[in-house]
Amino acid sequence: MRDALIDLLGEAIGKENVITDDEQAQTLIDRVKSEEVKAMSCKQKKIT
Repeated sequence: MRDALIDLLGEAIGKENVITDDEQAQTLIDRVKSEEVKAMSCKQKKIT
């Protein structure tokens, strides 16, 4: 899945701007997931 995301990003923003190092890519994915969880948590707090 990570490779597919890298390919899509490469097409969207240019290959020279894409992170290809596995460790950096995983760190970025983890950061985005963490931000999504925080956003979902905030939305749930507003609903209840």
